[in-house]
Amino acid sequence: ALNDSRRRKKRPKTAWEASRERFWRRIDWKKFDQVYREALHDAQAHAMTRHKIRDTPALRHRLLAKILSNIQFRDTVLPLERLVAYRRLLRLLDDHFEELYLEDFGKYWEEQLTLVVTESRPYNTSLSAMRKRRQRNMETGYSFTIHHDNQVTVTIPVDFENDELLQELTRNIIDFVEWTSNQEELGGVGGLEGIYSSVIFTK
Repeated sequence: ALNDSRRRKKRPKTAWEASRERFWRRIDWKKFDQVYREALHDAQAHAMTRHKIRDTPALRHRLLAKILSNIQFRDTVLPLERLVAYRRLLRLLDDHFEELYLEDFGKYWEEQLTLVVTESRPYNTSLSAMRKRRQRNMETGYSFTIHHDNQVTVTIPVDFENDELLQELTRNIIDFVEWTSNQEELGGVGGLEGIYSSVIFTK
């Protein structure tokens, strides 16, 4: 048993173990404590003001109006179709305010996201037909594009179905927010360091 213990102690470290030790050695624990206290303060402030926009009609309407002001229409979309799309989008966003994280990701919705509405789809848009198109990686009328400056363009057809659009948005919203936030705050750092703020590391 003693020999086995000695052999275990002499076992060379794996690349992961060596990387983990270097990672911990690089942390400035004073900076870490400072960042932790600041994060805790921000979390407490967020908890105290959570749902303030949702529960305040004037703030809620202002947020929805700002999001709708970022909508763009292709020239092929008729004026009446634009009006109907505006009303439908307003109702959808208002009805699914929390599900779409409109308050939590307010900056994303207000400043980073642009909705582009295109013409009606010329193909069958029944549930079964759309399911087959997705399975075959065919055009569905929806696209999500992230640009070099972390702006996001979401293209949707003017004949969108509410459930369909909601599914598309919820499936992509969190990934886009996390990706753009990481790029802005972490400068593209990956690995173990990629999940921590760079300010806690020693130079």
